[in-house]
Amino acid sequence: MTIPYGKQNLFAKDSAQARPSAFEPGDNAFDFAVPFSSKTQLSWKLTPPCGASTTVLASATSPVCDPASPTFVCAKTCDVQLAAECADQNASRPQCIADCVSSTTYFADYAGCGTEWNAYLGCTAGLPPAAANWDCSFPGFPPQPLSPNCDPELTALYTCLGYY
Repeated sequence: MTIPYGKQNLFAKDSAQARPSAFEPGDNAFDFAVPFSSKTQLSWKLTPPCGASTTVLASATSPVCDPASPTFVCAKTCDVQLAAECADQNASRPQCIADCVSSTTYFADYAGCGTEWNAYLGCTAGLPPAAANWDCSFPGFPPQPLSPNCDPELTALYTCLGYY
């Protein structure tokens, strides 16, 4: 379903127009992010065609995300990757997060390397956006840290996986 920006998709504080205007079925957690200060209250009003209007409010007293939640960690990591100067503007934040969460599940539950994977994500999330920090050679995908950035974390992950 598409709900274009305007009276039916109103979010005054979303100056970067990060919120969606096209909606897939189901729960789409962490589909977008809007930074705000603790003194700001956010209000997003969404009125689908032939549907009831919903207003979502967020403020300093709203529940906060669990910083250890895989989805939250992946959202932070993807935001940094997609903000890289050389990032493909067509790369999808929701797809980046879904891929990252899937990888997190694999490395933690099946490979037994969740600690190493999370350290790699933490390093990635701390990189500045300068193109010199990123490998952007895969169009349509988020950039990856360029060596030597995050090499110790990547080496630890490969060692855990038995590649070294």
